[in-house]
Amino acid sequence: MPNITALHRAQEVAVALSSESVRQWAHSSEQVGVYGRLYVWNGELMLLVEKDFACLDATNADNDDTFSNPNIGIAC
Repeated sequence: MPNITALHRAQEVAVALSSESVRQWAHSSEQVGVYGRLYVWNGELMLLVEKDFACLDATNADNDDTFSNPNIGIAC
């Protein structure tokens, strides 16, 4: 299985990642996403799945199930 692919049918698209690429990505502090290309009948579809980082706005809103933000402590 490639690192990333997409499956589709009427009104549904599913992005599938290999378990090894997910493991590496989830445990990496530097790898933000998994990227790939899917060649379709009339061209190319770019696929990407990126980490959801915690917000830096000093609130905890919507920070459940997020990755630690690598920019914590960096002035904007």
